[in-house]
Amino acid sequence: MKLRILFAALLSAFIGKAQAPEQDCFKAIDVCESTYSYSTWGITGSGNIPNEIDSNTSCLSSGELNTVWFRVYTTQAGILKFTIKPYDTTANYDWAVFNLTQANCIDIYNNPTLEVSCNSSTSITNSGYTGPNGGSELQDEQGISVGDEEWYYIAISSPSTATTGFIIDFNGSTSLGGNNPLGFVNQSPPNLVPANQVYVYLNQPVFCNSMTVSDFRVYDSNNEEILITSIVKPFCSNPSNFASSCILFLSADLIEGMQYKLAKVGNMQIRCTYIDTGYADLVFVAPQAAAPIISYENRPEQDCITAMPICSANMSISGSYKGQGLVINELNNNQACLGLGELNSVWFRIPIASDGNLNFTIRPTDYDADFDWVVYNLTNVACSDIYTNPTLEAACSFSGTTYPLGITGANGGPNPQDEPVIPVWAGEEYYLLVSNFSDTFSGFQLDMLQSTCGIAYEFDETFSESFTPQYFPPYNLQVLFNNYILCSSVQASDFALYNTQTGFQYAISNVEPYLCDGPGDSTATKFQLTIFPQLAPNNSYTVVRAGQINNMCGLQSANADSTVFTAV
Repeated sequence: MKLRILFAALLSAFIGKAQAPEQDCFKAIDVCESTYSYSTWGITGSGNIPNEIDSNTSCLSSGELNTVWFRVYTTQAGILKFTIKPYDTTANYDWAVFNLTQANCIDIYNNPTLEVSCNSSTSITNSGYTGPNGGSELQDEQGISVGDEEWYYIAISSPSTATTGFIIDFNGSTSLGGNNPLGFVNQSPPNLVPANQVYVYLNQPVFCNSMTVSDFRVYDSNNEEILITSIVKPFCSNPSNFASSCILFLSADLIEGMQYKLAKVGNMQIRCTYIDTGYADLVFVAPQAAAPIISYENRPEQDCITAMPICSANMSISGSYKGQGLVINELNNNQACLGLGELNSVWFRIPIASDGNLNFTIRPTDYDADFDWVVYNLTNVACSDIYTNPTLEAACSFSGTTYPLGITGANGGPNPQDEPVIPVWAGEEYYLLVSNFSDTFSGFQLDMLQSTCGIAYEFDETFSESFTPQYFPPYNLQVLFNNYILCSSVQASDFALYNTQTGFQYAISNVEPYLCDGPGDSTATKFQLTIFPQLAPNNSYTVVRAGQINNMCGLQSANADSTVFTAV
């Protein structure tokens, strides 16, 4: 059997590293070498998500004890074998292997059939060596028969609280893929604001301290080099970390529409310890400078009851959501697939117009981002029912996998973070929660173009019922819409203002968005009108919106709307 190299994790030091990410199943270390060595394994406990394994049904009758997880992906049917070799020959290591090809980490606890091999023998003969290696000791098991393109997760537990570590050898009839050439993701790197910055996306992670300015070159269409002045590695909090992206700062701005070449010329160290000395390049056309990513917090669409209506089959969310909105704990963590609940989340409302399959893909703007999601069928029920009724959950993904490019969704894809498409029927209403587990500064694209069902794209251009227009004497009036409006589509002539009792019409000379920073391309929900003359206190007034305005997807308003308020 041949195993494919993935974005693997090689631990350089574990001393004092209690509750490390790889102690949880969904952050398992990807296997990309035939041998892993842990000379200072100081891990204790069972990670940030305890009780991932049911000790009543697993052979690990004590559950997780000072555990670390590994993950392998098979690219050919055969026999998977490995041997755990403790440095301390008196140490006792237990282990279990789970087939999660069609399941998620959260399914392990409730589905004992996912466990395909396991050993928790207290025997430490043969220097404590153990594993599905076909050996004859009590702590040995037979090799595991595997198919092509399957995912296996390995939990290694240390009931003896060994701190000296171990070596794990993948051997037998298997062979490991590995040493894949380091290159660029086959996508044009977007230049940022200002235009002298270029994002670099590598096809696999490298040691942070091995990635330097001298490893890259940028050339214009005449093959003239553009000097790289500095490099920023956003995901490198310390030199021993790994990253597959960086930002290059150039000595000159890129020109929109012009062709450039990005080259890898240096020797960077791959996570699997070898040094890549090859050359790679990527030709790209400089796109229009993108707007800087905005952080959204406590926005209406972060709560289910005020979810963002789907207005296009391909929506772009330019900002990065933080927190979980004003209504906290909308999900029951004990029942929801998202075991940690809402994390930096946003809600979408998806009304179904005709029968078919709902098919969507989430594409993060930051390829290292880990997005999770869950879909609820809320036809004829309320958002508040989610917490107490687990049957409302129609589909969910809580995978730690971000390969490739962080893409995930109910799209029938082959990766662990993908789920089957969702059969839906006309008249139903679904709510999608997208959660940024990695808390990265990333927006995303929500692509529903492959859906075979009809979606009732919405544009709620009405004034907010929860916000009364605010008068700021003498000449300013603020109004709030229920939906994000394209700032450039709003004109003063789109509004009218009347005294409700007398019918007197006020002049509106200007309209300005209040913080034009909403998701999409320069959108806002709150606008400020400049009026004349000033309003009389305690009088009733009516604001009318009758002109044509556009939402973030470009849909044009179909109906007029009005709201009444009292000037104070």
